[in-house]
Amino acid sequence: MDFKLLKSILVSISLIFLASSAISCSDGGSDHTAHADSDNVDNQPLPTIDTTAVNMFRAYNRNALAADQEYGGRKIRVAGIVSSISSNYDNTAQVSLETENQFMSVKTSGDREFDAKAARLYKGQSIRMTCIGAGETMGMPVLVNCVLP
Repeated sequence: MDFKLLKSILVSISLIFLASSAISCSDGGSDHTAHADSDNVDNQPLPTIDTTAVNMFRAYNRNALAADQEYGGRKIRVAGIVSSISSNYDNTAQVSLETENQFMSVKTSGDREFDAKAARLYKGQSIRMTCIGAGETMGMPVLVNCVLP
């Protein structure tokens, strides 16, 4: 397939997606941002949540929907013990934090600065980082845009 044609198709699909998103928002479509704004009447930034990886995992294990409402899109300062440091499909760092389940963890990722700092971490190290809650994948909480001190 011709590269220009493929690029044109991808741009068209992106524009259709953006247009449909704008329409659903203007039609009063339900989205997480609207929900968060209705909970925060004064439009003040919500306070940072302090928690541990173990407590976050417990919350998702107990009720993923309730945990998403508590942590989703929120700034979270999380403390935990490093269970692994790995590289994602795009060569970015993923730091996993221990939970009570040896086969499941809290997954964290960030920008290039996070990647550089993650390269100096080691398994078993206690750490604290600030992230944004991004739901869960296969029962494991996911934190993005993480910043390591």
